[in-house]
Amino acid sequence: MTGSPSTLLARWPSANPQAAIPVLGRALTTSRPGLSTGRRAVQIRPLRLPASEAHGKEGRNMYVARALDGQSEKVEVFVENPAAPLRSAGQGRDRKGKGKAVEGEKDGDDDDLMIVEADETEQEEGGALGPSRWTHCSVGVPPGMAGMAPGGLYDTFIQRALFAPPQPGGQPPQRDQSYWQPRAQAVSIEGYSFIVGAQAGAQSAEWEVKVGSVGLKGGTASGTTKGCIIEVTYLPVPYLPANSTFVKDFLLSLFPPQAVRNGEIEILDLPEELFIGAGLLDPPDADKDEEEGEWAWRDKHTTFAYVHQFKKEGLL
Repeated sequence: MTGSPSTLLARWPSANPQAAIPVLGRALTTSRPGLSTGRRAVQIRPLRLPASEAHGKEGRNMYVARALDGQSEKVEVFVENPAAPLRSAGQGRDRKGKGKAVEGEKDGDDDDLMIVEADETEQEEGGALGPSRWTHCSVGVPPGMAGMAPGGLYDTFIQRALFAPPQPGGQPPQRDQSYWQPRAQAVSIEGYSFIVGAQAGAQSAEWEVKVGSVGLKGGTASGTTKGCIIEVTYLPVPYLPANSTFVKDFLLSLFPPQAVRNGEIEILDLPEELFIGAGLLDPPDADKDEEEGEWAWRDKHTTFAYVHQFKKEGLL
């Protein structure tokens, strides 16, 4: 039997966050045995690589996400090549590697930046894989630099992306040499994380719920709020049967009944093919008795779901 992830997201775009966040918080801590585990903040900053002979007629887009969840801090990067086709479920089935770590090697600068890059030169049975439309990178602290905060890496990554690389011999960049340009508008999510059903502590929790307001920073719409976004995860299992409504029913139960009846809630039920096409998920391998939907949702899937949704809404 095929499965479905035990994580599900929902958008409430018409909500007033100042009123909606407390309502959702009470639904988790008063009506249910829930506890707040701390504040949560996500910022997604888009950048654009202009079209050129080297980068194609459509150029490329980059989305840099910095997430702070309690004491945890992560930075993830998604690069989109609109001219490349989405990878199909039949491609990459025999891939063994997940990527390679690339660490800066220039002398005399703050090169404490490591990027885990997806390898686009991987081979599969029957031919070479072409470039994928999406490339996912995670920015982390190199070995021996455990004391460095990811926030510093985020700032370093953005700084390097904005400027053309130095030329040999100290020559200025060529006029037609393109580099990443920041978009005026970024998306921010601010809210709280909760666990539900944790009478004996976080390790026994049944649910993890992340509630946040969606806002715009920069540009002419800076300061505008765009409702709320909610993520729920059923912790005991990595996935559920494909026809199960268990997670969806719990998610909808958190919202005011009137908002559900009026169709104000949009469930972000993203298909598995979307993550496969973005290179974030290996297709199921029948030789290993793997079925569709039988995979564990990770933070990178959440971040990509945010990027996909906010692009669809025209916010990125």
